[in-house]
Parts: sequence; C-alpha cells; structure tokens
Amino acid sequence: MRKILSLLGEISLVISSSSSVVSCFDTRPIIDHTFKDEFVIFDLGTISGNEDIPSIEIIYNAITKAHENVVDWGWAVPIEDILFVNEPTIKLCTIRVMEGRDQPTLTGEVQFTYTYKKIEKSEMNFYSSGQKDNFIKRDATME
Repeated sequence: MRKILSLLGEISLVISSSSSVVSCFDTRPIIDHTFKDEFVIFDLGTISGNEDIPSIEIIYNAITKAHENVVDWGWAVPIEDILFVNEPTIKLCTIRVMEGRDQPTLTGEVQFTYTYKKIEKSEMNFYSSGQKDNFIKRDATME
C-alpha cells in the first residue's frame, strides 16, 4: 500500500512540475510585420505636380489611389508620420514611418516607382464673340 501511495505521489509531482514548465513559455504568436507588408502595389503609374520632384502629399495620395480597388486596404499611418528616406526622383522614392509614431511598430522602408511629370504653365490665346459679332482676343494662363 505504501508503494502505491508513494508511486501516486511521485506521479502527481511529475505532472504538476511538467505543467508548470509548459505554462512558463510565452504562447503569444510572434508577428513579423514590416512597413512593406502594408502595401500590395509598388508601381504608382504616372503622377504629376507643380514642383520639380513629387512631395510626400503627392506620393501619399498616389499610393492611396493605386490601392483604392484593393479589398480591405487602408492606410495604417497618417501622412504626418511618413518621411522620405532620400530625396525622391522623377522615377522612384523610398519612404518610412517616423520612429516612435506608429502603433504597433512598423519597421523598414518601402520603395515605390512611378513616372513623375511636372505640370507646366501654358499661355493660351482664345477668342470670344461679343456684341454685334465682334471677336475679342483674350489671354490666359493654365496650369
């Protein structure tokens, strides 16, 4: 009888210590999510603006427009928290999230390609008819 009780005591000790060991492990899944994982489309097509190179606003809006038909896509980071890594060119740019501004932390950089065209001002002459079928020349500037 003593041997049975001793054996039962040893088994309960082993079971309780093994359950303690299992509960010590961190069971939360590891999420390896980078800033690049936020995007599906990396070629923004043709974009344009008034400056020689695109601004962060133009890039931000182009990314949003490129992703408008992607199901369940939306910006997780506001425009104020986005920075250029290097100065953008007329062909590509690299952006990242400002450190300490994103929750959860999105790390890394994302490169987008595009064709940027500066909007040039154009002089136009046109004519309009006035009273008594007189034509009046008018000048205008169009952006």
